Amino acid sequence: MTLEERVSALARGEPYDGDFRAYLGPDGRPAPAALDLLERGLREAEGEGREEGARALLAAVEQSDPMWREGGVLVRDPRVVRALVELGPLRLDGAKELCLDALLYAVPLELLRPHAGALLDDLRAHPDATAFLLAARLHDERAGPVLDEAFALDPTWADTRESLCAAAAYGDRLTEVATVERFVQTGDPVEKSELALELGWIGTPLALRTLGEALRTPLVQEDFPLRRSCRVEVVAGLRTTFTDAVPLFENRFTSDAAYDEAERLVADRLGVTWTTPRPPFLWKEIQPH
Repeated sequence: MTLEERVSALARGEPYDGDFRAYLGPDGRPAPAALDLLERGLREAEGEGREEGARALLAAVEQSDPMWREGGVLVRDPRVVRALVELGPLRLDGAKELCLDALLYAVPLELLRPHAGALLDDLRAHPDATAFLLAARLHDERAGPVLDEAFALDPTWADTRESLCAAAAYGDRLTEVATVERFVQTGDPVEKSELALELGWIGTPLALRTLGEALRTPLVQEDFPLRRSCRVEVVAGLRTTFTDAVPLFENRFTSDAAYDEAERLVADRLGVTWTTPRPPFLWKEIQPH
């Protein structure tokens, strides 16, 4: 099957078959011709066709990135980042959700921030949960008035988890401090994990330091047969800011040596120190019946 035939099949809504290498050039990176075709699909296709094209595009750029072998799920090709920003939001569909999720979790901040204006325009036109989180992640001074406008047009947004995180990221000190205090004080593992993600979305210095200190939380979610350390979400929260930091890649956590590396990173970048001992090693484990 030729490249053109593959992309035409995607545009008709046929499922992406997982063969990301079909879109790569001799250098092992997404080929310009493939990107031309996939971008055209995002621009012109509809419904499932756009969604499957977005899946193929993301698979090609993520799985061809050198960091993939280290466990990183990253979008670091500037052309693809631009396509996600400019073409992803063209329709309110599954493709947009895939593109915005990649911008939120897979694109390093230094590649995302040049597109702040376009992302804030999308928030103004089509406010949704992921758009609020992207605004929070940007920490762009232009976002404050956009948030105020969204809250004024639809006051129900002001009470959502995502919009509160965005407000905290832009100076709502009461919300920021309240989230930190709840996180520090709770002994409920489920709540601890949920709040860890929120602190990651807020991404202020206080929120990040609080997460860093929690790298030694002993709390564990018990949902038999799964045991899951709350540090899973603590690391995920930190990764929202330090997206391409290898010590925070999830697959690294197979022994205490991974926590050594994560703590060194956090100490270096955030100045965090610990006074309590590290709990016994746990990431995720399946208990025997």
